[in-house]
Amino acid sequence: MSDRQHFKLAPSDFAYLWEECRRCYYEARHGLGRRPDTPFPAIFNRIEDAFCAHLEGCDPARMSPLLPAGRVTCRQRLVTSAHIKVPGHQATVSVSGRMDAWARFSDGGFGVIDFKVAAHSDDLATRYQRQLWSYAYALEHPVTGTLPWSPISHLGLFVLESRGVADLAFQEQKWLLLHMEPLWCPVEPDQGAFLRFLGEVLDVLELPEPPPPNPACKFCAYRARGLTS
Repeated sequence: MSDRQHFKLAPSDFAYLWEECRRCYYEARHGLGRRPDTPFPAIFNRIEDAFCAHLEGCDPARMSPLLPAGRVTCRQRLVTSAHIKVPGHQATVSVSGRMDAWARFSDGGFGVIDFKVAAHSDDLATRYQRQLWSYAYALEHPVTGTLPWSPISHLGLFVLESRGVADLAFQEQKWLLLHMEPLWCPVEPDQGAFLRFLGEVLDVLELPEPPPPNPACKFCAYRARGLTS
């Protein structure tokens, strides 16, 4: 195993990099190399920023009847957990990332909200649940010197899907309105499942060398072609 006994994990990697290729994940976390960043269209960030401004200070019950009354804050916040000792493993881990928004509920407790501009699908909550579990754990078990937020009673995705375009005439100008359908996708808090998942991650990271690449990993295939050319 690497001499480094602690791994700092990014919640955003759990939905894609971890699922796509364990070798790429191992190498990134061990500092052996990371995939080049892929371009991300700025329009998605602009759409999310517009909805953040619209929802700032609103009652979370307005977003979904599944949420209690309270107040939403739409501002990215860096959250970092204390070191986590996972049973059966020598190494420790921590999680650190930026959550999009949160809610403080009138009857006590907090909620974590993540914005996604995406098509609605049944697997969205499952795909991103580990990311939300990470934020919840970091808020309830923060790095030393930070006050905990507890309990984190609600987690979820606020998904925005395009549904069409409409014309609007305003002050002799013609505008096009993009219709976005919002959907609240709840994620059940489950600290036990999150810790079990971290055990799976450490099963890989504590290996003495990188695991085999995923045959479907295009980056590994590209790198292999470069090494043999």
